[in-house]
Amino acid sequence: MGREPRHERSANCRATTCFAEKFGRPAKGNDKGKVEGLVGYARRNFMVPIPRYATWEEFNEHLLTQCQKRRERRLRGHQQTIGERFERDREQLLPLPAARYEACDKRSTRVTSMALVRYRANDYSVPVEWGHREVLVKGFVHEVVICAASEVIARHPRSYEREDMIFDPLHYLALLERKPNALDQAAPLAGWDLPEGFTQLRRLLEARLGKKGKREYVQVLRLLETFARPEVTRAIEDALRLGAISFDAVKHLLLCRIEQRPARLDLENYPHLPAARVATTAAADYLTLLSQGSLLMDTPQVLLDHHLKTLRLPTFLREYDKVAQQCAAEGVDFPRYLLRLSELELLDRERRATERRIRQAKFDVVKSLDTFDFLAIPSLNKALVLDLARCEFLERKENILALGNSGTGKTHIALALGLAACQKRPPRPVHHCGFAGA
Repeated sequence: MGREPRHERSANCRATTCFAEKFGRPAKGNDKGKVEGLVGYARRNFMVPIPRYATWEEFNEHLLTQCQKRRERRLRGHQQTIGERFERDREQLLPLPAARYEACDKRSTRVTSMALVRYRANDYSVPVEWGHREVLVKGFVHEVVICAASEVIARHPRSYEREDMIFDPLHYLALLERKPNALDQAAPLAGWDLPEGFTQLRRLLEARLGKKGKREYVQVLRLLETFARPEVTRAIEDALRLGAISFDAVKHLLLCRIEQRPARLDLENYPHLPAARVATTAAADYLTLLSQGSLLMDTPQVLLDHHLKTLRLPTFLREYDKVAQQCAAEGVDFPRYLLRLSELELLDRERRATERRIRQAKFDVVKSLDTFDFLAIPSLNKALVLDLARCEFLERKENILALGNSGTGKTHIALALGLAACQKRPPRPVHHCGFAGA
């Protein structure tokens, strides 16, 4: 047989699957007659009449079904079906490689300021937080996959046009949440086909809240980043039916539907929303009519609210009335009432402090050890990484140095340890926490 120059991707495929190449001669179909015969059989039996499918996935599913049916046939002169004969031959074949070979074109490039990646004269979108960063583009026959380190950040159907722009609207919602006025002019959202309930919810939100309503609508759209579209659509329909027009209500209904628990749309779960308090009318209330429009104010409550704001005790201010009612119903004494309020204030203050430390750290992306796949890197000392996550090195004023080849999880672990350090309540101020990778 002939010899051909070896291509890099062909060499990678041979190294992964451990097979020896054997080239046929140009225009000599008899060199591979069996292959040519099976191609002709598949064309005559699987694609006549000419099949029409909307996607490659549907067409491949059709071919797979036809091949599985053929495995059940018994050819003339044989006692076993094609599938049974193949299982017998499989015993003599080499096992498949542990890692699947990716038959694709790989190219390294940089994300533009518009969160776009250039590949084969076309632009593909990525989430905006990956702007100006190095990524790896994998060009398959039917799709383009964009990776950063070991994480897949975007998938798109491959376009064979030129100068085409392929957007995923979800990639730009984080930016639109900060700039909601650009919602109607955003090119990535042009032609985004959403159910009617989304449009109705936006109209009601903007009518009630104005500009804030547009931002809340973007927050509802961002639920599509995590949850499937049918689930979000049903939650919006429930919110419209109940008249609960807000992002918090939609999210609450969505989580209740997924967790299969009844919804509780009471404002006590959302203290930041304005609450309507209607008191029982008393005879003394009519004294306001005799005071020429002057209002009688509850002086102790007003002063208490003012003092709590001055002392910067927002949780006390928000919760003291509700906790007082609970303690009165349970017969709790005054010291335990103060204890409950103090615990709520302390927990909320620690939460805000942790969020402030994470913002000040200015991580490129927030990652934790919960999402790290230790099985993908067996040589990594998991016990050591978990011990470092206890952040005892902060008390000893030590640094951490991460060494290893590219793609071994150094960046992920460094970000996770940084997040753990921010979440840990330091015994003394932490002036600097550094991570180095090679």
